Amino acid sequence: MWKSCCKSRIKFFFWLLLRDRINTRNLLRRKTRTLDFYNCELCAQDVEETLLHLFFECSFSQNCWHYLGIHRNLNLQPDAMLLQARENFQSRIFREILMVACWTLWCYRNRVIFDEAPTSFGAWKHLFLEEIMLVRPRAKPSVQSRLDLFFNSLL
Repeated sequence: MWKSCCKSRIKFFFWLLLRDRINTRNLLRRKTRTLDFYNCELCAQDVEETLLHLFFECSFSQNCWHYLGIHRNLNLQPDAMLLQARENFQSRIFREILMVACWTLWCYRNRVIFDEAPTSFGAWKHLFLEEIMLVRPRAKPSVQSRLDLFFNSLL
């Protein structure tokens, strides 16, 4: 993770995510923070916003992962699920794609909550494409070419 060519803030965010320290509504509840609403804002399901739900189980995030070509087995524990997804993805840029996807899901979730933005897959996609192209100049030439191929496959 730390050797990724992502920006430092994305690396730190992902480090927090792996330790379940992202302030999802579930974590805020565990910290005894009172909120009016603890459910996920990205999907129409009546489900509490946990880290696992927000990033992997939510119908909105599932659409995002499908778009990126990252297939997960939700029956596995999170660590095993990510290892299997990496093996299935078969590209050396999996780490960067995963980290940027999680980062943009979090940023988009915050826009929906704090800016009252409508839930829109197209808006998330635009945000993801912008962020993944910011990774490119920081990468080695071999990684840049893989990012270019990946980016072009999404257009």
